[in-house]
Amino acid sequence: MWTRSRRKPAPRTRIWRTALATALLLTTTIIRGAAGAADAEVNADAVWDGGKQKGYEYALEDELGGMQIQQAGYFAERLEARAVEYTALTLNTTLNYDLSSGTSSLWRYKPSDDDDDDDDADFFAVYVSVCSQPSLVNDTDETTEEEYLSDLTLRLQATSSTKSTMSFSTESSIDYNETVDYGFAAATWDDGYDNIFINITTPEYDSSKWSGTWTIQLLATTASNVTAGYSNTSSVFLLDTDYDSALFLTAKTPDNGTAADDDIRPYRLYVYPNDTTSLTGLNRSYCAVRDGGYTFSDEDADVNTTNVLWDDYTRETMHLKGLAAATTYTAYLAQPDESVSGIGVIYPSISFTTKKNSTCQIIYNLDFCVEVAYSAPSNSSMSMNALKNWYDDTAKSLYDGFNKSMQLTPCDVSDEDRYSLMRTCDQCLEAYRRWLCLTLIPRCFDDTGVYALPVSTTGSYEGGWEHVPVNGTALRSAGESRNDMINNELKPESYIELQPCSYTCHKVMQNCPVGLTFQCPSPDKGLYDVYGRVNANVSNGDIFMLENATCNFLGYVDKFGAASGRGLDVRVVVGVACISGILLLL
Repeated sequence: MWTRSRRKPAPRTRIWRTALATALLLTTTIIRGAAGAADAEVNADAVWDGGKQKGYEYALEDELGGMQIQQAGYFAERLEARAVEYTALTLNTTLNYDLSSGTSSLWRYKPSDDDDDDDDADFFAVYVSVCSQPSLVNDTDETTEEEYLSDLTLRLQATSSTKSTMSFSTESSIDYNETVDYGFAAATWDDGYDNIFINITTPEYDSSKWSGTWTIQLLATTASNVTAGYSNTSSVFLLDTDYDSALFLTAKTPDNGTAADDDIRPYRLYVYPNDTTSLTGLNRSYCAVRDGGYTFSDEDADVNTTNVLWDDYTRETMHLKGLAAATTYTAYLAQPDESVSGIGVIYPSISFTTKKNSTCQIIYNLDFCVEVAYSAPSNSSMSMNALKNWYDDTAKSLYDGFNKSMQLTPCDVSDEDRYSLMRTCDQCLEAYRRWLCLTLIPRCFDDTGVYALPVSTTGSYEGGWEHVPVNGTALRSAGESRNDMINNELKPESYIELQPCSYTCHKVMQNCPVGLTFQCPSPDKGLYDVYGRVNANVSNGDIFMLENATCNFLGYVDKFGAASGRGLDVRVVVGVACISGILLLL
């Protein structure tokens, strides 16, 4: 690691060097045949500094007219001893070091004969991460992210060369010459390589505004399966929040989500207050996120696996606890590499805000209503386990009553004798179960005084939040919940409900025998007083996101068929369902 300025040698120095060069030409001619040593090339584009050479390059162009000097082997060895060398890169080991303002670090990797035995011998990659960066001299200054990026972003230059030295004074022969965007950059070769040269340069900042150094993490590898860097694929999803916790769902676990090792967590979660500055301009750096002073992590969460909220693949749920009420945070999901310690992948962050009081409480991992994973109306005296058991047991009891009615229907018969050629009893029971869980367990939000939900102002979870009116919501004042069981036993304070999607009611009518007299309200008779209409931009298989949600469905992804139910405004008799003597509002 070194720095240098660009200047030529003094005139007197150049005179004796010219003489020396002439003598060397004669000497080389005499001994070349006798010595039989390897030739070494001298480049006339070299940069001199204080009488030292940069690599093996000479500044002799003026004296020799660009002539290239072929040196004998013994003289090349003497030059090598005098040269300022690049620092050798070690494979598959993270290197951590500091750089100050306006400096560079130069690295070189030279393939060995052993590389020929490597399956990935034609592949080489170098990954550069910024773990920390200079800070503001005055921490009260309001500095934008754009200023951080413009003032503090590093540059990565990398190239492969057949020569034993490399000058980065020109860009024409450089394979990679780019900024280390948001704290990460990479250079890769996959079709063979010779000597690899790396140059990492810091900008020269205004010392009256910034102070401190950059901490750099560098990894060189010939393994193509290393997990490092930044992925722009969203891999952590917010299921819901309550006043002191948040529930997240991850992407599929490794090995295509077929299994999860209880002893090894494939993902790590890091949560920061939304006003933190330690990650400004560094949110694509794994080491910056890991070491940046997070407030909460997956160590503060209950981590489980599931395959019912999205698809059949195994995913993780992370229930993060101990958060402050009515507070906005930013969450980062990371995937550590299993082969090289200290590196990993960072995925796009999400912003979320906790609710203001305990009226709504997260419940998940229910035995019967397995797809429920959101905040439901609660009583502050009940624990999460007690609340979820109350909802689940109540739903199971009501379902048992419906199932007894279904036993009067011939199910194990031929298609011609069944109540429908297109539907089965199992389809009816599943449609009823889903409808029952949705109508019994409302999705609950803070009472903001208007029919509104917290919606992203930027169209994604990475933006800010504000409460805006959303169709499909209903204000449930104290004592006016969807059904009397909640009013009488849970007694929640007022809250906003995101009502069930209307198609969930219609699905029961479509799949069940007419003789059960299960009926949904018609659109002109109050259907959308108790149900929400599916957003026209949502189709079957879409994920549930607050910025486009106008009704509630089970799971994070609608697997039951919102598309086939959209716009299904069938005109039927207004009615209610009476099951086991308990009245439920349809």
